Amino acid sequence: MSEFTDTPVTDENGSPISIVWKPDLYKLQQESPKPQPVFAPSAVSGCPFFYGLEYHGSMNHKEANSLLKDDGNYLIRLSASSDDKMYTLSLKIFGKVHHYKLFYDGQHYVSQKRFNTINDLVADGLVTLYMESKAGKYIYLMHSLISYEKSPYMTLNKLKRKTIKKLKPRQLNCEEVVDYDKPHNFKTHNFKGLNWCELCGNFLWGFTQQGVKCEDCGFSAHFKCSEKLPPDCYPDLKLFRGVFGIDLTTHVKAYKTNRPFVVDKCVEEIERRGMSVEGIYRVSGFQEEMDSLRLALDKGRILITTQL
Repeated sequence: MSEFTDTPVTDENGSPISIVWKPDLYKLQQESPKPQPVFAPSAVSGCPFFYGLEYHGSMNHKEANSLLKDDGNYLIRLSASSDDKMYTLSLKIFGKVHHYKLFYDGQHYVSQKRFNTINDLVADGLVTLYMESKAGKYIYLMHSLISYEKSPYMTLNKLKRKTIKKLKPRQLNCEEVVDYDKPHNFKTHNFKGLNWCELCGNFLWGFTQQGVKCEDCGFSAHFKCSEKLPPDCYPDLKLFRGVFGIDLTTHVKAYKTNRPFVVDKCVEEIERRGMSVEGIYRVSGFQEEMDSLRLALDKGRILITTQL
């Protein structure tokens, strides 16, 4: 694959325009160096249990540089220049050796991302360094020129994104449903297989924690792309695990109503038999019965009116 050109892409008026790199960024990841540990001749005395033969014990950076011959080579060492025990990851890419402070708290990490194995950490690091070097300018441009209105998400969800229409009144007198502004509930996500950012349309690179996913609507995005989304999350009922314990705005927006239907159910019961049932406002129900009713509502069952 040829390297990305540094020539800016412009329209007929000379303004920069966005580019679709979908296959190119994936191919670029495939071209990145693969992790190749440089093993010590034998197990080093005092090696921590969470490292293997890639651990070389106390070693300065010049000694580490001499052992790392090819791109993708890496080793772990105890920094000889520190009085405290400081583990260092040394790896080589583009003919240059980089050194990083390495930590372990049940998982391995250099910055925010956590990994179960050193090999996974190095593989992800090599991809990141490779992508930033080969396509850094374009990645910057990609995040700068994104258009929400022209994003793949908007294109594929035109019907879903229409303004909520008036709903028919139920038993209670309803006003027009309010279309609340709702921020996305983004969480760092480990994507499996090939995945694409729904805002810029480009490949989510890396081997783990490649981006974020909204737990309410399922929107997937790069970390930086997610920062540019407006607060108009449309929750997807398929992602819900129940009724209780859900943010109120999330609930009413997902069900397209201006209050949880549980409230309607309770009011209906009070209006139907509140005057004839003793203690309906002051006597607590049995815990087992309340749990059973909550479970029925969480599973979407139609409740048959019974004595509470």
